[in-house]
Amino acid sequence: MITDAEIKKMKKVFATKDDLVAMEKRQDKKYASKDDLKDLREQLNDDVDGKLVRQKEQIVKEVGEYIADTIVPMFDKRDTKIARVEKKLNLPPLVD
Repeated sequence: MITDAEIKKMKKVFATKDDLVAMEKRQDKKYASKDDLKDLREQLNDDVDGKLVRQKEQIVKEVGEYIADTIVPMFDKRDTKIARVEKKLNLPPLVD
């Protein structure tokens, strides 16, 4: 028959069921499963897609502001100069 002292020694030397369960839980936390990786990939894709949409909106906004602030005044200035030249030379307007 095995004594209590021998059982205690065996528990120190060999892994118990509780030890194995705890080790499995630690391994599960340490390493990602296939499902964890799929979820992470979906989250990353969603994050990247969201950032790309926001960047696109920002670029469109900035280009629109640049056109309104820079290009449109240049055309207005050019149209004013053309109108002055037409008036000075008594030419009919190019555009109605």
